[in-house]
Amino acid sequence: MDIQNKRIVITGATSGIGQQLMLLLSRYEGTKIIAVGRQMRHIPIAMNIIPFKAELSEEKDIDALFDFAEKEMGGIDIFISNAGTFYFNTHEKAQWNDFENIFKTNVFASIYATKKMLELHKKSANEFLVAITVSGLAKLPLPGNPVYMGTKSALDGFIQGVRFEFPPQGRLLGIYPIGVKRSHPVGEGAKNGKRTTFLHYLLQTPPREVARTIIRGIERNKKNIYPTPLAHAAVYLLNTFPFISNWYSRATTKQLSTTAG
Repeated sequence: MDIQNKRIVITGATSGIGQQLMLLLSRYEGTKIIAVGRQMRHIPIAMNIIPFKAELSEEKDIDALFDFAEKEMGGIDIFISNAGTFYFNTHEKAQWNDFENIFKTNVFASIYATKKMLELHKKSANEFLVAITVSGLAKLPLPGNPVYMGTKSALDGFIQGVRFEFPPQGRLLGIYPIGVKRSHPVGEGAKNGKRTTFLHYLLQTPPREVARTIIRGIERNKKNIYPTPLAHAAVYLLNTFPFISNWYSRATTKQLSTTAG
């Protein structure tokens, strides 16, 4: 897909992958970008970047976003559903509110935005794209965060199924990073759900590099993108050789139980 002159919406644009996508895509000639997030101070002042504050776990906010995009840009050519909540804790410690909040943000928002994009382009022949940031963890079962992984597996299943409903001019892109560099090291923040396993930490990639890989995938009409180096090797080894997976799972479970204490 040619990115020039495209009308783009990016959710989760105030940090990480979304922020870097916003900055890189804004350099393309003729692009107009609606940058969606909660903290507007993280969105730069630029002629082709329009900030939009929203709580994407709410249906009414997504409806308002699409209405705003039609008013400001006349439509949407590329919708990048990148916003998500990171939750790292055992299932035993998670509560009903945790389940509800993370599924609404990580799953429902992307599913509903995809529905809105299909409706928007139902009577149009214009090329369009929906890109959804999933996670390599949807393909790589690891201990410590089953609820978070459940949201990503749900997104992965949705992507595989809804592709059959896309018209010829529409494309759906699944993005599967395993790790994006964060400010906390391994084990830090265990009590507030921000722990990171050793493998997840090892495979972390700077957000800018992930964003560049995603943009190359958009331009090359990819269906799936694995932007984390060594991701394929890690998925292959852990899924093909059970003894490696079992050893790593036991070691990680021990590590998480120690840091949680």
